Amino acid sequence: MEEGLALLPRLCGLLVLVSDKGTGRVSAKADGRASISYDLLPEDFERIKKGMIISAEVLLAGGAKSILAPVHGAGEHTDVASFAEALQSRVVADFVLYASHPMSSCRMGLDPATSVIGPTGESHHVPGLFLADSSVFPTSIGVNPQLTTMAMGTVIGRQMIG
Repeated sequence: MEEGLALLPRLCGLLVLVSDKGTGRVSAKADGRASISYDLLPEDFERIKKGMIISAEVLLAGGAKSILAPVHGAGEHTDVASFAEALQSRVVADFVLYASHPMSSCRMGLDPATSVIGPTGESHHVPGLFLADSSVFPTSIGVNPQLTTMAMGTVIGRQMIG
């Protein structure tokens, strides 16, 4: 732990963002808790690896002395080739991944069989329940959704009161 803390003043980080094409499902368990599943596609996983390799190239070109990644067993590397080779044999369970902008878990649409809310933001099945966040997008928009989410929330909010 102390060894890792000693590195902090000299660390730099880059994030790899991918517009993944995998799918998932959010539903309720019998006890009411959320049941969440997601299937990361192999091509999405390869894009993550490629993004990490390009990030390593950028960092080393910018003066980094070595590369560390949040990947179990990948080790520390001073060149891109050895880093890329280390990533090649890693499986998805070795990677520390997270979703910073989950979208589309309560899709908006006309058909209650394929969507949770209608065009006004109101639930198909629970009258008076409105949703106005990135969960209502029909699919991931592939970029930071902050402005789109604010615009969607504004439109749905105005429809609710008007």
